[in-house]
Amino acid sequence: GSITFVDVDGDEDLDIFIRGTKSFDPPVALLYLNDGDGNFTESINNDFETSIHNGSVAFADIDDDQDQDLLLAGRKSSGSNFTKLYLNNGSGVYSEILNTTFPEIQDGSIGFADIDNDQDQDIFITGNGEGFATSTFFLNDGKGNYLAKEMATIEPIMLGSHAFGDIDNDNDLDLVTSGLGLSKGPNTRTLHHPAPPDSLAAKFPHKSICQSQARRKLSR
Repeated sequence: GSITFVDVDGDEDLDIFIRGTKSFDPPVALLYLNDGDGNFTESINNDFETSIHNGSVAFADIDDDQDQDLLLAGRKSSGSNFTKLYLNNGSGVYSEILNTTFPEIQDGSIGFADIDNDQDQDIFITGNGEGFATSTFFLNDGKGNYLAKEMATIEPIMLGSHAFGDIDNDNDLDLVTSGLGLSKGPNTRTLHHPAPPDSLAAKFPHKSICQSQARRKLSR
């Protein structure tokens, strides 16, 4: 599972989003609102999926309205994958944005970052899309509408993770990915924005750790 603190209702305290499985019960994805004194009440008037296996969650303000919107991905109890984006109405109530074209994944890593320096939140998605690995960027037009941007230098992965940071001090965000590649072999790469040469593929000293973790997940 995962736990995320985020102020979803703009009242300057931290609410909680919880995703996971309890014993043999169905998996859950639940939002709890903070009253400001650390007392939490479940928020129930939302459109997002509430039963998710092998999921990922990320929050960001995608439409510049000063609240935290939600990206959610995983496998439904019905057996199908999904990746959906939800808009916050400012009070912590989420409504699905229809007709998005994100890859439907599980066992993935999703996140927001401004990769093109236009002051809005773009999306990066990796994961298992019903038997194939994916690593795809989606650029934000500033209004919360997204268009896929393919980058041949990025290895499709699943059962992995990623992180953004400006590693070379050139005022843009670089990317590190780790996971199982197309050959279902483990890999760890450093990728510079926007298009690195192959020589920039990094060999990390802890690659053996990434390998063993990936193999353990794959064997489950």
